[in-house]
Amino acid sequence: MLRRLLIVVAALALSGCSGLRLGYDHADTVIAFRMNDWFALSGDVEDAAKDGVRRVKAWHRREELPQYAAMLREVDARLADPRPLTAAEVLTMQQRVTQRLLRVGDRVASEFAPVLAGFGPRQRERLAAKIEDSNRDFRKENVDRPLARLRERRLDETIDRYEFWLGRLDRAQRERIRQWIDGVDPDPQGRLAQRLRRQQTFVAIVDAAPSVPQAQTAASLRALFADFDTPADPAARERRQAMLAGWAAMTADLINGATPAQRTRARERLRSMEEDFTVLSREH
Repeated sequence: MLRRLLIVVAALALSGCSGLRLGYDHADTVIAFRMNDWFALSGDVEDAAKDGVRRVKAWHRREELPQYAAMLREVDARLADPRPLTAAEVLTMQQRVTQRLLRVGDRVASEFAPVLAGFGPRQRERLAAKIEDSNRDFRKENVDRPLARLRERRLDETIDRYEFWLGRLDRAQRERIRQWIDGVDPDPQGRLAQRLRRQQTFVAIVDAAPSVPQAQTAASLRALFADFDTPADPAARERRQAMLAGWAAMTADLINGATPAQRTRARERLRSMEEDFTVLSREH
């Protein structure tokens, strides 16, 4: 919830969605709307939150978008290399993206610690109500459904993501994705437990923010963001590492087995996004 809410700027930039420039230019409006929806902001707190969003976006445009463009150029150059792509290389690329997202989280933590310090009963009550609503939806969509349906939904979502880059996948490519999906335990109860733990951590940060130093609030937010990539729970961390290893191996297989037309499409997508990031980074 919090990560989606506060890192929409980076998510828009890295998602590969159509209309990227339009989406990025309106990201601050989207974030402000979501923040108000989750926290019922008003008065000085709302003004401070909007100012924080504008500063984060300006920093992100200036500092981060050129880095995204550079990464895409590197990936494009690697796809032009006929050497087989390895799972280790895919993991390295993924880790670099994660590090960029964590940088956004660091900036968000610094900007929004003062905002959380101004939260009162109204904001905390709205947050509690939104968490309850979102968890009800999560249980309906992820816990109360048969595991087979969860796997099929994830299969469809994963195929859609790869077809954005490669175009239509053939039967063998789809089967390779299914093999990976079948090897990953959906673990809906475990995901719910992890979700609840993170929410409780965030609520505790919000509750404490008015009475602790802002640097402490910022540090707590950074630790929460980092937990999404490296869970504090050893079992959850091990599951995530295993999932990523399998995903990297599958991705390498799909790229190495891609047709010339699919590789061309992927490189065209990369170059188009790189151009968008470059243009956006120069706008003010």
